[in-house]
Amino acid sequence: MSVADAVAIGELKSSDVPEEGCGYSAVKVAKPKVAKVTYSTDRGIVAIPAWGRIATPEGIRIGSTLAQVKAAYPDFEWRTIGDVPEEDLGADDSGDAYSGRDDEYQNVHYRFRFNKGKLTDLDLEHDEPACYE
Repeated sequence: MSVADAVAIGELKSSDVPEEGCGYSAVKVAKPKVAKVTYSTDRGIVAIPAWGRIATPEGIRIGSTLAQVKAAYPDFEWRTIGDVPEEDLGADDSGDAYSGRDDEYQNVHYRFRFNKGKLTDLDLEHDEPACYE
């Protein structure tokens, strides 16, 4: 969906879309009001955050444990950053991870952020968001 369409139907607060690049807009119904979608002028909305009691179809939500997420998503993988050895990723059950890059849903995946084994951030994200990486 384009940002203009999302603003037009009343889902997003901001219609301040840059001519090029990426931006963020608060979701009107989100509580807390800090939930923001990420958008790209090339691709439209590229990341949608979860908040409150929003859950994935598999029942994963903010506060789920690392073990629950791994059980729900067999293709779970820690995000690699630079030259960090894979065995160090998630060493204290904290960090970013992904799932769903190779499932039946084309061009989207989940991004998870953990702090000491608890899910603190969950986003549905475009495979190639063009806004960060």
